[in-house]
Amino acid sequence: SSSQLEFELRVQEFISFVNKDKYMEAVTYAKKNLAKFADEHMDKLKLIMGMLAFSRDKLESIEKYSNLLNEDKWDWLVEMFIKESYHLHSL
Repeated sequence: SSSQLEFELRVQEFISFVNKDKYMEAVTYAKKNLAKFADEHMDKLKLIMGMLAFSRDKLESIEKYSNLLNEDKWDWLVEMFIKESYHLHSL
């Protein structure tokens, strides 16, 4: 069982490549860092890989993708990190 935090961070890094129109880097990143999560998170992986089928401008107009591009996701990840840290240290 892999860390949910690690998975979400890897997803966000992938999305950052897409957000910068670096699609080839996103594919390379996914092969290296996301493939190991396929068994547990296939639905989310299919969703984010679908982003590669559209231009960056088009992604903004597709609700399921525009939500993923929202920079507020980083705030959520910070909260997730804090909670996981507290849990690991029994605080």
